[in-house]
Amino acid sequence: MKKIIYGILVTVFSVALFAGFTSNPATAAEPFEIQFLAGRSDSAEFALTHGLSTLINKHSKWLRARVIETPGMLANYELVVKKPEMKANSIICGVTSGAQLFPKTKAEGGFSWGPYTDHRFIARFNETIHTYLTLDPKIKTIMDFKGKRVAEGRKVATRYLDNEAIYKEAGIFDTMKLSHGGTGAGMTALRDGLVDAAVALGTGPVKPTTWGPLADVQEIMASKTVYFVSYDEGVFKRAMEKYGLGTSPVTYPPKVLGPTQTEPVIIKYDPLSLVADKAMREDAVYELLRIFDSYLKDLAEFTATAKWITRDLLGTSGHEKEDKYHLGAAKYFKEHQIPIRVNPW
Repeated sequence: MKKIIYGILVTVFSVALFAGFTSNPATAAEPFEIQFLAGRSDSAEFALTHGLSTLINKHSKWLRARVIETPGMLANYELVVKKPEMKANSIICGVTSGAQLFPKTKAEGGFSWGPYTDHRFIARFNETIHTYLTLDPKIKTIMDFKGKRVAEGRKVATRYLDNEAIYKEAGIFDTMKLSHGGTGAGMTALRDGLVDAAVALGTGPVKPTTWGPLADVQEIMASKTVYFVSYDEGVFKRAMEKYGLGTSPVTYPPKVLGPTQTEPVIIKYDPLSLVADKAMREDAVYELLRIFDSYLKDLAEFTATAKWITRDLLGTSGHEKEDKYHLGAAKYFKEHQIPIRVNPW
């Protein structure tokens, strides 16, 4: 009789132990904290990740999150490269501009901290929209920049690195008189007549239906008659092929950018995405996406740009194919019928 009872106890213990090892990590995991490397505190991505971290802390039984302000998007990648211990719990607010340089060493023209190829796509937020403003209605496309003064992003900004490749492909780079600085400095230079055109930034939905210009851009649009300068689609696509650019050209119909836009304008899409090193736990990424997906509508309480995020586009990358998706993300998207695809327009 004792042997029978002993055998039953061993069996029960074994089943319980096995169940503990194989149970759903979303409900059985020990507390684990992730940190969002979110860029500057006045950025759209900071507001979005602040909202997402709040929702995670409220609705997850075991995942915890906090937001860390950083100098910018590029710095987010640099941090995890220079501090490898951060790879296991850091969520990078990432962009695709400059992605062609990540696999390169400094000697090959890459970043000083490169190469870095272990970053993996988790989810898409919305877009950073790149266009140009001018006060000269004769400047219609970037091909009209030949010999012109153009206010660009900082030389270290990935958005400028992409544009430089496009200018070179267009054969106009050596003729342009470029100045470098932030968006605000560019808008001031344009208003004061110091440049002929300036890069204008904003955010918007993945589908090209509207946009939200940055405050400095809104100000000059309200005080001056400005015109929008289009990228050249053929040049852009050749540059994508030649340099491996991760950004893409998207056509905005008339009047979407502003009242003076009488013709379609090609802008540059730079997706705002969540990225993590492949060392990040699969169950943590899965749980992050569960909260993101389940409480997507609640994000609008933290920032108006959240209204542009739609469930069907969470798995739409800017340029990464499925082998560059984090395993936890790919698993979640497949189990919840969210398309895994590259930007289709």
